Amino acid sequence: GRATAGVKAMALAPDDALAYAGQLSGAGELILLSDRGYAKRVLQLDFEPQARNGKGLKAFDWKKKGANGQKIAAVLPVRTSARFVVEQAHGDRTAFQTDEVRIESRSSAGQPLVAVLMDDVVTAAYFEEAATEEP
Repeated sequence: GRATAGVKAMALAPDDALAYAGQLSGAGELILLSDRGYAKRVLQLDFEPQARNGKGLKAFDWKKKGANGQKIAAVLPVRTSARFVVEQAHGDRTAFQTDEVRIESRSSAGQPLVAVLMDDVVTAAYFEEAATEEP
């Protein structure tokens, strides 16, 4: 009966940005990468569903002075072992296997995965396309 303008899904602060949006099935893991090259695998079960207008969940323990980063640079949903590539701002690309990233709790600080030097940062991560062989 009444006119509506939709439902507010999430309340973001002015400086916040969305790193990943997707339906979590509860089965599988997420790889989280910080802008300083720290990474961890987290079980999807560690992320409880949020109600409307939620503020989200803490997914990284940020160290003082940004030693392990200041923001999440990439999130990859993982169901099976696969190769993925991490890109840095200055053009470096490094390939890893998902199994190389250690499983940790949602609120841990992660482990160094990519050597990020000076003013470089991680800008993206994506799964490497499987090469198709011609018959």
